[in-house]
Amino acid sequence: MGIIKTYYGQPCYNIFNDTISVLISIQGGHVTASYKINDKYFDPFFYPPWWDEAINKNLDSMLNILRGSFFCFPFGINAEPYEGDTYPAHGQTSNGNWDLVSYLEEENRKEISLKMDLKKEYGEVIKSIKITEKEPVIYENNTLIGYNGKIPIGYNPTIKLPGLIGSSYLDISKPITGFTTPTPAEDPQKGGYSMLRHNKEVPDMKKIPTIYGTNIDIFKCPFCKGFEDIYSSLMIKKKILYIPLYLSRKMVTFIFSLKIRKFFRRLCSGCQMVAAIIHPGMVVYLPLLD
Repeated sequence: MGIIKTYYGQPCYNIFNDTISVLISIQGGHVTASYKINDKYFDPFFYPPWWDEAINKNLDSMLNILRGSFFCFPFGINAEPYEGDTYPAHGQTSNGNWDLVSYLEEENRKEISLKMDLKKEYGEVIKSIKITEKEPVIYENNTLIGYNGKIPIGYNPTIKLPGLIGSSYLDISKPITGFTTPTPAEDPQKGGYSMLRHNKEVPDMKKIPTIYGTNIDIFKCPFCKGFEDIYSSLMIKKKILYIPLYLSRKMVTFIFSLKIRKFFRRLCSGCQMVAAIIHPGMVVYLPLLD
């Protein structure tokens, strides 16, 4: 039984059952899926509008592949070397090739294991994706083996949102507090615009101040058109769990990271996409559209 499938221009590992079909891009390990709802398949994940264009060699591979959810090790990017190392955007795990280790098919579940050897002394990562019968759920586990040190890690999931303002709703536990970026996320001189007032601590995600003197509720998304912003929520104080939100012209992306030393100022340059997230502890309600 073949498990390789080309999808939106990327060769992918594919596991599926009667409820869900999961695709993991061989390069980058970006995970997407289609869910069967009322005898129709619904794919909530984001795919870049440039997926069928020639590869832009000036970008990290992650930005050429960009889709669904991917594991970041390390999270972010460093322009200057850190302890002699520089990393592609969101690390080798989001850019390099994943090798097939095993494929298990039993009566009620299917599981695929992938492996990536990290450079130098960083060890390896084992990615496990599992699905079970009659459950529209992706069980993903990324295990680091042989690594010792401090490094920011995270998950970067994106799913499509309709373009209609406020058409989807973000359901999330109440944050301890939240922050806008220290400086505007976008520069008008470079063709980008931001709406949120920068350098503000705002614990109430329903009342985030804008440069126009109004407040917005980012639980209702998308909340605007023509602007790109970043807002971060502190969710678990002891573990320093931040959820930065990248709010774009047609997009919301939520990044889960265990420790973020700095704001990731831009996820990508000039991207116009629609996105959001489904993750344990956070749900986005999307209208089903034909």
